[in-house]
Amino acid sequence: MVKKFFKDKKFKKEAIRNIPLGKAATVSDVATAVAFLAAESSSMITGTSLLVDGGWTAK
Repeated sequence: MVKKFFKDKKFKKEAIRNIPLGKAATVSDVATAVAFLAAESSSMITGTSLLVDGGWTAK
């Protein structure tokens, strides 16, 4: 979703600077979270949001 915005090097640098882990999430990062939520190991997780944002919202 941010691919268009990340073409602007200044915007990308500022956005990455605001992510505590220092990188934007990849498709693989999101897919791993989705696979976890679809697995039996997450069967007791209900009614919550799983943020895959490198700590952006925790700042």
